[in-house]
Amino acid sequence: MQMDHAIECQNVNKGEMIMVGIIMLGATNSGKSTIAKFVSNNLGIRYISSGDIARQMNVDDELAKGKLAPEDEMRNRIFSAIYENDRPFILDGFPRFLDQYKWLKSAIKCDMIFIQISVPDRHLLQRAINRNRNDDNVDAVLEKVKFWYKETVPMINDILYEGEIVHNINNANGTNVGRNMKAVNDIVKKFLKEEGLC
Repeated sequence: MQMDHAIECQNVNKGEMIMVGIIMLGATNSGKSTIAKFVSNNLGIRYISSGDIARQMNVDDELAKGKLAPEDEMRNRIFSAIYENDRPFILDGFPRFLDQYKWLKSAIKCDMIFIQISVPDRHLLQRAINRNRNDDNVDAVLEKVKFWYKETVPMINDILYEGEIVHNINNANGTNVGRNMKAVNDIVKKFLKEEGLC
């Protein structure tokens, strides 16, 4: 699916540069990474994945158990990746719990929007069975789903309580993936235009 590939999302206002971030939220195997990569390629903005960063840390045994990567190192790498330059970015899979969200808001000075990709639990498990990745075995996914409800859902509720808008996209099996990609793409493009970047 192609849309506006290679759109230049630059600061058209010629004033002070405003860094902006698109925060992608969703349980493991929700499809958020696929959608985020599509939007990144389509609009020409940076893609930063906490999952990719975690897999570079040589903590495969922990990831295979559904555990998180070391927190301090994750935050340091997220910070470095975001401030590599001042272009818009999509952050995939971070934050996952309230302390991470509070850190992100205090450490990263930028305007943000939040997009949640929602999928029923049974579809998450089926997708895990169909994949072949060490940290996507069924036991790891079950652990991650438990974490999602215990830590991430309450975090999202706090984000909403603060008055932030969390755009929710239903990406259950049987829904139109292309339609969901376009929906997220349109949300991000509108946000960038409002920020004077596209």
